[in-house]
Amino acid sequence: MPKRCNFQDIVGRRYGRLVVTEYLGKFNRHHKYACMCDCGNACEVFRDNLLSKNPTSSCSHCWSVEDEGDHLRYNCSDGDSFTFDRQDYKAAWQHRWFIDKKGYAKSTINGKTIEFARYVLGLDGKTVVDHISRDTRDNRRTNLRVATRAENACNEVIRMTNQSGFKGVSLHRSGKYRADIGVNGRTIYLGLFVTREEAAHAYDEAARKYHREFARTNFPCAGEHGCREVS
Repeated sequence: MPKRCNFQDIVGRRYGRLVVTEYLGKFNRHHKYACMCDCGNACEVFRDNLLSKNPTSSCSHCWSVEDEGDHLRYNCSDGDSFTFDRQDYKAAWQHRWFIDKKGYAKSTINGKTIEFARYVLGLDGKTVVDHISRDTRDNRRTNLRVATRAENACNEVIRMTNQSGFKGVSLHRSGKYRADIGVNGRTIYLGLFVTREEAAHAYDEAARKYHREFARTNFPCAGEHGCREVS
């Protein structure tokens, strides 16, 4: 005879920001529990939702704004967060924001999902907003700039698939190192070089010329962003 499940067995357990406090019984063939969220709110959650692959992990109302000195931090209900300027406090407070899978702060406003950065800058959904530091959770205005898609692509760090160790550099079949740079959707050939470092310097020179303030260089000078910076 199969062993009956004891539906009290998860009382006292933690699931994300929720702690199960009481078994409430069966409702429409689903077992419901009372839970207490870390924010202090009580809520009721079905067992299936606590144990699923994408579980309920908070009361969904536990958001807050913290003062961090020269900026503010919005704490989302799932425990994630993003920073923003004091002047954008009203926009942050009026809506409920979440962080999507790519790390962007978003909210659904009037039936449309919009990024926090675009919202506070008053831009439409088609305008590209570039996060200068590549930290998409940093939505302070000093970290935001309007860009074309090509300019936004220039602000990429070195890819994990890169085998040369330098941005814009690849090993040529001749055994030398080839330098290329992408400009407005086309690739510009910069030449073949004996060493990776020579090719990397050639890329940097071209990046400063073509990408200007969006350049990510291999050997950054003062004030430049390096292609290995990880936010």
